Amino acid sequence: MKYLKLNIKNFKGINKVEIDLTNSRIITLVGLNESGKTTILEAIKLFYSLAKNKSLSQLELNNIRPKGIDFTGKISLSATLEFEPSDYKKIDNYLKEINISLKLNYPLTFSYDYTYYYEVHTYKSNKGLVSFDAKVKGRTKNTLYHTHNELWNKLLVFIRKEWFFAINCG
Repeated sequence: MKYLKLNIKNFKGINKVEIDLTNSRIITLVGLNESGKTTILEAIKLFYSLAKNKSLSQLELNNIRPKGIDFTGKISLSATLEFEPSDYKKIDNYLKEINISLKLNYPLTFSYDYTYYYEVHTYKSNKGLVSFDAKVKGRTKNTLYHTHNELWNKLLVFIRKEWFFAINCG
């Protein structure tokens, strides 16, 4: 799996940043002291933790808020990812293992989005959204989510386990 971009909004001292990861697997962060380099790394680490299904403590929820008085709004971390050909084979093998005979057309990219809502500096709620629009071959209108929702959910659990659990964030 290859990460294409990461978007960070209202995370600690970062108002909005998009990190383009399409050209290289090695990215260098260069900037003045207090310009947000460490905060970007913290956001990336948090994204991986959320992808592994981690829940945030009250202290962690307080620590990710933007600086300033009485923040009301949302904090979001989102990544656009791309499967590599070997990843599709893993998914097809998983479908065979669980006795699913459907053939799927996979999307070129998919995304994970995590949003945390605050009102007057107080955490209110959060939402995670996965955009993985796999379609059953031969059906052009409906995605797997709409036609086989239970299988779609199993596939997301497999993807989370297979790719995100293997990543060690330190």
